[in-house]
Amino acid sequence: MRGTGEIEGGQIDEVTFEGYGPGGAAVLVNCATDNRNRTVSEIRHAFSKNGGNLGEPGSVAWMFERKSQVVIEKEKATEDQLMELALDAGADDVRDMAIAGR
Repeated sequence: MRGTGEIEGGQIDEVTFEGYGPGGAAVLVNCATDNRNRTVSEIRHAFSKNGGNLGEPGSVAWMFERKSQVVIEKEKATEDQLMELALDAGADDVRDMAIAGR
């Protein structure tokens, strides 16, 4: 059965689509798919059904910056260890979420 992991040997590709949502809002859609043609058709349909349109590659990606968040329990590392790891990985910021109001 497709989509359940029961079929072996299927190639899964990561694909990013760009477009404009209602009101011209820039949208990036990241997908993992085994069928690019079916996925592009479904994404195009979702955009058009909701007042948007699928854009060309590069049309909105320049407006976005990829970010991530890594959460580590306080007891697992010292502040110096965390700071060193974060700086080596290219982090912009290190915060104590208890202090930051999380």
